[in-house]
Amino acid sequence: MANKIVAAFFTLLVFVATAEALKCYSCQYVDGTLPPDVPVYSEESCETGQTPKEEFSEDCSRLEYIPDANGKLYGVPKSTRLLSKKDNYAKAIVPSEATNDAAYSCVQITMDGTFLYYNENLNVTVRSCLLDPYATQPLPDKCYANELSKLAADIEEPLLVSLIEEYEDIFEETTDAGICSCSTDNCN
Repeated sequence: MANKIVAAFFTLLVFVATAEALKCYSCQYVDGTLPPDVPVYSEESCETGQTPKEEFSEDCSRLEYIPDANGKLYGVPKSTRLLSKKDNYAKAIVPSEATNDAAYSCVQITMDGTFLYYNENLNVTVRSCLLDPYATQPLPDKCYANELSKLAADIEEPLLVSLIEEYEDIFEETTDAGICSCSTDNCN
């Protein structure tokens, strides 16, 4: 009887371990003045240098993703699509629709500069999951920082370049920008 209980426990443990993907913090922080009609959720614990609250830890395999504005097939959760006026995105990607070996990474993006739509200085941090349905390995643990207009040239990973390119349309080119990827639970 004891052997059956131990076997059942280990079977359950293996199932739980394989049922969850990478966990990442999924939240955003915005410091600056925006018009009241701009719906931006800002969480102070998400600010750069802070450890987000545990409630913002998300299992990446349970989120919906949308392709970027250029149609490249990667995604960030809908809930952290930040400050974009582009509403016509393609159908959401559910991880089960991607390849079984799709790679998840955690990402943190920072912007400190002028938000062009409202000509306001914003300090922004976005933390989220990143899905690459064509990769079998997560992105390397790496960080990049530079002026926004120069940052893409520094980045070696095309997926991170795609993310930064989305911000080039909404922040001034002299904005201090940074992006980090990592691949352990809540590393962002």
